[in-house]
Amino acid sequence: MPENILTQELMALIAQSEFVPFAMVTPEGLPVVIPKFLIKVEKGFVYLADFLMGETYENLSKNPNVSLSFVDLKSLARYQINGTTEIISEGTEFDVLVEILHEREMHFSTSRIIQGSQEGHKHKNFEMGFPDRMAVIKIKIAEIVCITTDGTPQVTRKKVPH
Repeated sequence: MPENILTQELMALIAQSEFVPFAMVTPEGLPVVIPKFLIKVEKGFVYLADFLMGETYENLSKNPNVSLSFVDLKSLARYQINGTTEIISEGTEFDVLVEILHEREMHFSTSRIIQGSQEGHKHKNFEMGFPDRMAVIKIKIAEIVCITTDGTPQVTRKKVPH
């Protein structure tokens, strides 16, 4: 099994997203899906921004298992990425990821302002802001599920070696 189970194609597909559907479970067993801003994807990890550090932090401290999902609109293949989380809120790795986050947010905000202007929209919420408290959710990928659409549902599972 290759060390990096994320293919270049899947990494590019994920990187196109600004916000990622992020699924977890509350301590009471209630499933929750919320969008999280994507910072980056590399090797066996996906990094997301957690701007509130509230319920998400509490949920993940009790159960670090999460799932992400993506759709390739060209092939209609659907992907589910399952893994475990680590919360990063300080240190060198955090500082580097925050810099990447600033760059992605700047690009996202600029694109929204330009698109809004071209479409004649006047809206005050084109720019994203940084709250005082934030953390990075580092997801260690444990499994990737691909469901293709060739007429017969097919599920392919790739496990990360431990």
